[in-house]
Amino acid sequence: MAEYKRMEAAEMKRCRRKYYGDQLYVVLSPVLKHYSDSCRELSPVEVWTEALRLAEELAMSPRPDREIKDIAEELAEDYLLWSDTPEQRRTDEEAERTAFLVLMTLLFMLHAPMIGKAGHGCTEIIDNLARVVASHPLCNDFIRRSHVTEEEEEKQDRYVEAFDYLLSDVADDREEDEDVKVEAIQNFVDTAIRHGDETTVKEMKCALSDFNAEQGNIYETPLRDLSNWLMKRNNEKRGDNYYDVDVVDCQIGKMAVSRLPQKEII
Repeated sequence: MAEYKRMEAAEMKRCRRKYYGDQLYVVLSPVLKHYSDSCRELSPVEVWTEALRLAEELAMSPRPDREIKDIAEELAEDYLLWSDTPEQRRTDEEAERTAFLVLMTLLFMLHAPMIGKAGHGCTEIIDNLARVVASHPLCNDFIRRSHVTEEEEEKQDRYVEAFDYLLSDVADDREEDEDVKVEAIQNFVDTAIRHGDETTVKEMKCALSDFNAEQGNIYETPLRDLSNWLMKRNNEKRGDNYYDVDVVDCQIGKMAVSRLPQKEII
């Protein structure tokens, strides 16, 4: 059975600051907080993050109008066990409530900008998602509370901008996030190379190789920079007459090391 991993405090704070730049989060966070305060439930940040994850899944799907049904049916199973209390299985009702909050948040994200958009299965996604959440006993209460907070915000001329929640925008945001991550890793690699410590660079290459594979090979460029630096360093060490190369295959395992025999270069 899958276990939902609760967010760490530092990550929660970082995401919350980012999400407050989104007016829809501002509107829905008091509603979500009401449920997290009144019962053992995910925080507004966690619910919002889960809704974004589902939006990303739909963005990658060739038929999001069909896949949303499968996602909705299976989602509650993801919330039966939580990482902070792995020994305590939640009830089906509790897991279904969490799934409802996530799906309801996703529906709010997708609803407005999908209207009138042809060619993307947008109407079908909304209709199928609305049918799922409409059957939950908290549906009317959620809508009522969200209208209250939205009206309060609109009195201060703060309106939700609908264009932020298109599926295509989610995919674009993912690419932008990946670019930021790659840039950060590249800067870290460049700093390590400037320091010129061979042991550190070798360890970094092994770790980054594993991490690159886990992340869909988005760190190929900084990984290549590490390999090129180590190769250059080895060339400098062996001199003109001998070579002595350590071949490390980090993809197979950090302990899989073979040493090529020394040969005299004629």
